[in-house]
Amino acid sequence: MAQPTGSKKKKIIIISIISVVVIAIILFAVFGKKDKGIMVNAEQVSKRDITQIVTASGKIYPEVEVKISPDVSGEVIELAVTEGQEVKKGQFLARIKPDFYKFQMAQSEAGLTSAQSQSNSAKSQFEKAKQEFNRVKEMADKKLVSASELEAAKTSYEVAEQAFNSSRADIQRSQATVDQAQESLNKTSIYSPIDGIVSSLLIEKGERVVGTSQFAGTEIMRIADFSKMEVRVDVNENDVVNVTLGDTTRIAVDAMKGKTFIGLVTEIAHTPVTKGLGTQEEVTNFPVKIKILNPDKEFRSGLSATADIETEMVKSVLSVPIQSVTIRREVKKPEADGENKDGEQEKTDKKPEKALKEPAKIIFIAENGIAKSVEVTTGISDDRFIEIKSGLTGTEQVITGSYRAISRELSDQSKIQVEDPNKKKPGTEEKE
Repeated sequence: MAQPTGSKKKKIIIISIISVVVIAIILFAVFGKKDKGIMVNAEQVSKRDITQIVTASGKIYPEVEVKISPDVSGEVIELAVTEGQEVKKGQFLARIKPDFYKFQMAQSEAGLTSAQSQSNSAKSQFEKAKQEFNRVKEMADKKLVSASELEAAKTSYEVAEQAFNSSRADIQRSQATVDQAQESLNKTSIYSPIDGIVSSLLIEKGERVVGTSQFAGTEIMRIADFSKMEVRVDVNENDVVNVTLGDTTRIAVDAMKGKTFIGLVTEIAHTPVTKGLGTQEEVTNFPVKIKILNPDKEFRSGLSATADIETEMVKSVLSVPIQSVTIRREVKKPEADGENKDGEQEKTDKKPEKALKEPAKIIFIAENGIAKSVEVTTGISDDRFIEIKSGLTGTEQVITGSYRAISRELSDQSKIQVEDPNKKKPGTEEKE
């Protein structure tokens, strides 16, 4: 059965209305905002103080930390300190069993006594031979003895003199042995070389240790001066060229939130430390030491810290937000084939090539609803602003956002709309 004619007309009218609405929406979307321009943020160029900062992380350590190792080997029979204990310079720390070194001392003293006894005997022989030689020589002068008797007396005298000199050398050698044995015996008692705190204790009473005279020796403890602390950080190879001795540093310690410590750069390594060598994650850093001027009594060796090294500062210079500066690379237009600057034809087989200019640093200025590009020269920067050395006078309104607009959408003479910073956003009305 056929549909009534009235229903067909009604459907056609509905479809026509829907089509008109859709077309209107499309036209509005395409042309409705054509003349409004790109929405941007802008602010006035101003003068600021800018401090360039190199940030690096590392650990806190005492400036002076002494490793204590015994000079002699043996069993530790006495341990007079505990880890964390404060000690003074010259304070007794530990003792190594001295029995063996006492035996060496007694043996060397006996050797010295024997050498002294032999020397006394040699001295007596020498004096006797000397007297005999003098007597024979007087008689020889009076022609009372033969020349052979004089020569024999002289020989005996010289032999006795050499024996006496040798015995005195034996005494010196024995005395040196005694001194060495006494030194070894003294070194069985270990004393603190500095004022500080026992930062680590690596042995227990009863353990055997090896002296430094044999290989590297056994490290038994460490004593550190916690009144003088430093931060040891690794600075990237690209940043270390900006760091100099004496640079002021602000230090944040992870374990002490809200506190800032001041430091000075005291040492910059010349030899790098490379991590991930031969891999895509290869990183080259240079160790830098920073003396902390106001250390906290709660500092511990090994605490993590972040150092902001102030490498350079300029005062009252023109500056803009970092995001306002973008880089644009322009291409030089090639000359027409075979045509020189004078319009003369030139025979050449070479095809014109595009010559790339050096990347230009560009800032967009908002002026009467138009974005104007200005090439600028920049200086140092901090985490928010960058110094402008040339290109601006200080009266301009520079475009600061959005990032997409500055880096991609904007070009010279682009139409823009500057967003009113005081405009209230939905849901932000003040309550009466």
